[in-house]
Amino acid sequence: MHKELFYQYSSEHHSPKKIRLTGSLFSLDNGISQNAEGRLNNKGTEQEAQSIEGSYSFTSPEGQVITIQYIADEGGFRATGDAIPTPPPIPPAIARALDYIRSLPPDPSQKV
Repeated sequence: MHKELFYQYSSEHHSPKKIRLTGSLFSLDNGISQNAEGRLNNKGTEQEAQSIEGSYSFTSPEGQVITIQYIADEGGFRATGDAIPTPPPIPPAIARALDYIRSLPPDPSQKV
């Protein structure tokens, strides 16, 4: 049987600051919150693009507050935060091998 959950808004705020520039903030009574601001970059140029930057927080099952910051723009979606796993560092021997490969002249038989 599916259990439905309902949460009350603790607060909510939307503020259009300028044309195509908006902000949003909300929090729920279960500790979830979100804050975001959108903007138009390079307005009126060929490089015009929308972006949004913000963060969200929630409480993990262990009781720890988790906060994630993010930005989404023409470069894609990027999130940061202590709860996001990171890859291990590249071992020195592999790093040296990659440096060596990059130092070689291009192979003329391969198309770029």
